[in-house]
Amino acid sequence: MTPSLDYVQVLCMQKLGKDYWIENDPDIVLKAAKHNLREIISEMSADSTSKINPKLSRKNVILRGKSSALEVVAEMERIMFVAGAKVKRRDQIRGVEYIYSLPSNLQGNPIACFEAFVDWLEMYFSDIPILSAVAHFDEPRPHVHVILLPLVDGKLQGHKVMGNAADIKMMHESCYQHVGAKFGLKYRRQDNHGDYFGNADAMDILNELSVSPEKLNDPKIREFLLKLFSNDADTTRKFKCLLLNGGRIRKRKKTKKRTATFVGIMTKPCKPDRIYYK
Repeated sequence: MTPSLDYVQVLCMQKLGKDYWIENDPDIVLKAAKHNLREIISEMSADSTSKINPKLSRKNVILRGKSSALEVVAEMERIMFVAGAKVKRRDQIRGVEYIYSLPSNLQGNPIACFEAFVDWLEMYFSDIPILSAVAHFDEPRPHVHVILLPLVDGKLQGHKVMGNAADIKMMHESCYQHVGAKFGLKYRRQDNHGDYFGNADAMDILNELSVSPEKLNDPKIREFLLKLFSNDADTTRKFKCLLLNGGRIRKRKKTKKRTATFVGIMTKPCKPDRIYYK
């Protein structure tokens, strides 16, 4: 398979717990599993704002775990009971989810790629249980969701599974060596913000907003857009100029610093001398 510039490995990681959809949600693993197993009716309706095409959901494949969200949670509780692990804090990370996405025009067998990805996760996190792995083919890009139960030394320690910046970089490189390179994908190094964002992603966002401009009123979408713009002040300024000035970007005028002349110094007004009274 000949690699294409558009065929970029996209691997995302998110914590299930604090700051995920609903802050400190104790049922977050259940809700994540419901989404992955297509049990949320509102997402499947015709007037839904999601990108899910219900007519294609039958093509989704469960690679690991149970076939219902309640069974996934029951298995999580069983594993935690056997390990003697408990949720001790309200903001504790209850799960770590990995999402591996492929270009929609990628040639080859995506299921084989997703199977290789899950096999790699099982190898890379050999002591961490996989609760669920579901491949989705009912959205614009085929991708797979994998939920891990972050049990380390018999305790929920999601921060150790997610790791620091160096750990994340090492993980991405390992994933590319074992999965991406074998399926003709390109490897894009992490930027300063730790995310992968390319022209294909930007085009997807533009297309979605042009079709559904009302999504700009969604507080969550507005929040994410603000974060994107705030990372680059110069881009934000130029984009603002394009919106407000009819597509014209006004350049800031550079003011030359005046150099003082001898005549100017000698003729400059002086302050009157202070008078001191005894």
